[in-house]
Amino acid sequence: MPFKLDPTIENYLQSLQSALFICEEHEIVWVNESALNLLGASGPDAVLGTPFEMFAGDDYAELFADGLKLIAGEDEPLPLELKSVDGAKIDVRLSINETLFDDGQVRFLVDCQNITELIKASEINRHRENRIHAILEAVDQAIISIDHVGRIQIVNEVACKMFGYAKTDLVGENVSILLPSPHREQHDSYLRRYRATGYSNMVGATHEMEAIRADGTLFPIELTVAVVRGAGDEDTYTGSIRDITDRKEKEDRIRYLALYDQLTGLANRASFNESVSEALSRARRIKSGIALMFIDLDKFKPINDTYGHEAGDIVLTTVAQRLEEAIRNTDTAARLGGDEFVVILENISERENIEVVARKVLESMARPIDIGEETCSVSASIGISHYPENGETLSDLLNAADQAMYKVKATGRNNFAFS
Repeated sequence: MPFKLDPTIENYLQSLQSALFICEEHEIVWVNESALNLLGASGPDAVLGTPFEMFAGDDYAELFADGLKLIAGEDEPLPLELKSVDGAKIDVRLSINETLFDDGQVRFLVDCQNITELIKASEINRHRENRIHAILEAVDQAIISIDHVGRIQIVNEVACKMFGYAKTDLVGENVSILLPSPHREQHDSYLRRYRATGYSNMVGATHEMEAIRADGTLFPIELTVAVVRGAGDEDTYTGSIRDITDRKEKEDRIRYLALYDQLTGLANRASFNESVSEALSRARRIKSGIALMFIDLDKFKPINDTYGHEAGDIVLTTVAQRLEEAIRNTDTAARLGGDEFVVILENISERENIEVVARKVLESMARPIDIGEETCSVSASIGISHYPENGETLSDLLNAADQAMYKVKATGRNNFAFS
């Protein structure tokens, strides 16, 4: 006798969107419209009397070899593949329940939810994620994405190498671990302020700052932050990071060459001019004195002629070192070129104090200098001018000190004189 359902129950099962099959042993004895639509069947006759496993995908047929009872014991829905009547593949989430019907017989109620579109969407998302991942790994910048509270969500391999962490050590951690103090302690408050006010000097602009590696070393980076708007205040933030260590070193080298003498490491003429201008401004403000010492080495040319330019360079670098040792940390020594040096003594007014420094410089110059297997010695003629007595500009002070130095040259060298 054909299987019949109570009309009330049948109407209820027909109203459900899930594809429902009722099976006796293997054989389908009842289906609802959703099941017919799922299988692409023209009517019940195309399905009734057919073993359910006939509609199972080829890779899943063995699951039904021992009947439906085995699968009915599963607690969770089973994802698998069915075939429509024309052989098209259908992804479903399948549940089987043993049910006692009104005629006293136990049958299997098979519930299939079509998840084909969900699977397609998942595959599209996976493809999109794979593509994004490939892009992130292809760029030569570190990419780090954080959530609205600062937890790292995405990090590419460049970032891992740059900061010295494994990816598993970074994902889920607060991004502040990559920042030195005080930014580390203040990072979360930066985020809260941005969420509250919408203002941040970091978002949408490129900034230079310091970062910290896993081993604790600091290094300079260039950071650009973009915001991806989310639901509510759950925005995400993506940072693009460049390690600019090489660039900063080159900039520092260029700056050094622009301001310092390449041979001796002392300030050069440009840096000296700037230092004197600043010193004069301070002296005018606090009404203090400045002494300018113009130093010219005595009989330096014979050293070059006798021992060669390499020996001359050794002498110049030694003189520069001794000059810096003879003055205070607040004073400035510079090489103007050749064997000419200058010293700025700040906040000094008493002639006796200036003389102490001048004698100290002369004594340091008098010590022998090793040049390979030989030794040599030099002396210096020092001319001294004073602000404000000898002028109020660099040009005035330099000319006055230069004239005083020539007086020393004319009276026997190895001494100092005031303008």
